[in-house]
Amino acid sequence: VEGAEMEEEGDKEKVFGNIERGGSAPLLLYAAADYDLTVMDMRAFKLLAEDGAHSVSQLIKLSRWDPDAIPALTNRLPHAVNIRSAKTGDTVLHSCVRHSWIDQMENWLSGPSDYTPIANFLGHTALREAIMCHNRQCVTILFKKLIPALNNVSSPLVTEAVRLISKEMPELTLQVLQLIELPNSKGDDSSHDDPASLSV
Repeated sequence: VEGAEMEEEGDKEKVFGNIERGGSAPLLLYAAADYDLTVMDMRAFKLLAEDGAHSVSQLIKLSRWDPDAIPALTNRLPHAVNIRSAKTGDTVLHSCVRHSWIDQMENWLSGPSDYTPIANFLGHTALREAIMCHNRQCVTILFKKLIPALNNVSSPLVTEAVRLISKEMPELTLQVLQLIELPNSKGDDSSHDDPASLSV
């Protein structure tokens, strides 16, 4: 560090990041994202990356430039689809809807992904945006992933989505209702007593 006095050998007082006074200079990573410049200790960055500290902008770039790598990431980090932008609250699935990235969305929702219908700061989930822009393929993909994991949290969201579909995309109403019924068409009626069952 410029201007810092050298200490006697054995002095281990830390002066910056991953170095100690009298030690080697840190390896710094300079990264530009849009209009922001970030400077990070490379060793700290490596630890963050190994822990899965990805941003939504990184996930979007992966979707655009290397979609075939998405399944490997979701296998290692199933929660990646739920990571939100600090500025907008969007997830990578919101971007998939807006760009009509059908293959990318299927990749993000493949395997063990922990998909949860997360609303952005405008109160819109990716499913709601897909309905509002009449993106039939995205609506179907999101419903297929969401229905098998219905619970007391997601059930009201699905109910509201079905109501919205009946207004915005009435031609799709029967199909999504059939998707809802499929998990329960196994010959038993126990699902009717489930508090997470839908009312539409």
